[in-house]
Amino acid sequence: MATGNLIIDKASVDMNYLFKSLKIVESKNDIISRYDFVREMEMYMNGRIVSSSDETEESRTQFNKTKLARYYGLLRTTKDDNGNQFIILTRRGKQICKIITENEDKSFTINNINKLREIILYSILYDTFGRNNDGVETSNSDIEPPKILLKAVLKLEYIKSEELIYLIYSLNHQDYDTFDDAINHITKLREEENEIFIQNKIEEFEKTNFVADNKLLSFFSKIKILYKDNEKKYYYEEEFINNYKNIIQQLDPVSKNVQLIISGITGTGKSHFINNIILGNIVETKQVIRTIIHPDYSYSDFIGYITPHTINNKIVYNYQPGPFSLALRKAIENPKINIYLVIEEINRGNISAIFGDTFQLLDRISDYKSLDHNKSKYKIENDEIYNYLKEALGEHYLKRNYSLGKIYLPSNLNIICTMNTADQNRSLLDTAFRRRFNNLIIKLNDNDTNSDYMKVLNLSIKENIFDNKYDWIHFIKKINKFIDKCNKNYYTISEDKKLAPFFVNLDDVNNKNSFADKVIYYLKNDVFKYNNNVLKEDYSSIKKKFLNGYDILEEFEVDSNE
Repeated sequence: MATGNLIIDKASVDMNYLFKSLKIVESKNDIISRYDFVREMEMYMNGRIVSSSDETEESRTQFNKTKLARYYGLLRTTKDDNGNQFIILTRRGKQICKIITENEDKSFTINNINKLREIILYSILYDTFGRNNDGVETSNSDIEPPKILLKAVLKLEYIKSEELIYLIYSLNHQDYDTFDDAINHITKLREEENEIFIQNKIEEFEKTNFVADNKLLSFFSKIKILYKDNEKKYYYEEEFINNYKNIIQQLDPVSKNVQLIISGITGTGKSHFINNIILGNIVETKQVIRTIIHPDYSYSDFIGYITPHTINNKIVYNYQPGPFSLALRKAIENPKINIYLVIEEINRGNISAIFGDTFQLLDRISDYKSLDHNKSKYKIENDEIYNYLKEALGEHYLKRNYSLGKIYLPSNLNIICTMNTADQNRSLLDTAFRRRFNNLIIKLNDNDTNSDYMKVLNLSIKENIFDNKYDWIHFIKKINKFIDKCNKNYYTISEDKKLAPFFVNLDDVNNKNSFADKVIYYLKNDVFKYNNNVLKEDYSSIKKKFLNGYDILEEFEVDSNE
């Protein structure tokens, strides 16, 4: 029994068409109608427009040039209320547009191959490719071809085209219990020099044509993740695998929900990572539900609550769904798109009490052979949530597409949390809760000068705050080095108190007053609160001196050899 209809699209992997697709959409303020895109692409390909306004084989050819970009989350399609289709440039697509240049001969130059590979790799890590993928709309499988390829080369050292096609479709046909079982079998077949077995299976799967024209291997070779030797074996580029082996080890060959806690000190870029890396392919706000936890946040805030209203002198009670119930509803009514519940500052409240009975839903079924793969392992009875879903979607719809009476998390509902490790008001996160999530720690990097945002921030601070003497990165490095000096003999200041690049935003650096109230106040009343050797005066006096031109860094002198 197969897990579903698995599509590996045979659309072009011509990199010029990929990049031109992105540039066409970018030139139209990041959104273009399908009709206009076809005309623009036709001009690029043929130098003139020859297609009619109707949907033709010719126009589909032009539109299909977007498939590769849609597959990796660089472009997305959407429809308006009248059914007209539009193509939108995603945040990932915008990042790539910044690193490519169109040449006079219509070819493109990649100005930063490492950045391109990194964008694609994170797309593979956090997106789904067997189902809920805009580039292969009819695919409906838990098998993830790009992840299988990258993980297989890591385990097998190299892979051949026929081995990859066999590996993908044998898993889709559930010939093995696990990916590792399939890898072990391929290793055994190599030892036995048994190539006939794989050839016969590929013919049985009716995928022989994919071997000679393997679009996956071709694409990863073109972006220099893999290279092919004379025996048609594909290996990792050494420089790539040395830099990204840790990410490749995280890849799961079958689809898996994003259920993740991202932790780090203030300003390390946790929200930036969510918005631009994990959700870099999202263009529709309906796919993301957000909430921020605070000390008074309750179960009712998270799940929902009943509020009374007066209508025609009568009291009417309405249910106000919380972010959990809203996300659950969206996942149920949109089964072919991934829904994300983003919970910020998860350790600022009593998270076990906030989740309450829904805590049981966090355990997921991890068996790609099961029809319930990625759904909650345990279901609960919660009349409050179910009655809301019944009223919003209809009991008949729930019975046909969800369940009757029971609550569980669908396979397309993902949960992403952030945790500020420097927050003094934080609560200890329940171990039982935390182990149901993957965990990612974003470490302090005070050398971040390459991102476009940081370049703008640095320039603004240098001009508006530091009278063109130095920039933000120089400032935080000096402060953090001074903290190291304080801790050299006695550990007096937590590492979590260090300044990170995203500690301030552009609104904080418009003027010295805003900067002082955000940064200098933090240094005086938090970081160096118990240090009598620095910032000795009260905050008001320090701020007044700073506004009058005092160089605050004079307080934090560090020897050059320290």
